[in-house]
Amino acid sequence: RAAANASGPPPENETEEELAARMAREKEETKKVQEEIMKEAGKRVRLTGYHVAPDRDPFAYRKIIAIIREKVAALNLPPPPPDPVVSESEDDENDGEEVSD
Repeated sequence: RAAANASGPPPENETEEELAARMAREKEETKKVQEEIMKEAGKRVRLTGYHVAPDRDPFAYRKIIAIIREKVAALNLPPPPPDPVVSESEDDENDGEEVSD
């Protein structure tokens, strides 16, 4: 604001070229001032979720899997039933046929 006030009011008999040049100059000055303000604000402001250092362990998923395994073990669930074993001869017989439910 101080830069705009320091230049004074625009002259009354300004030509279109002078007006365009003055407007471009003021726009550039305003842009520079805004960039400085944003730089200063960026030094002070810390938004939640930003500027957070990532976990140093590149394999953080291993920690998650370990926690899940601990929780599952704490539930004391019965072991899952064994997978049904299909012999290769039965599997070959059903290849060309549709299985009805």
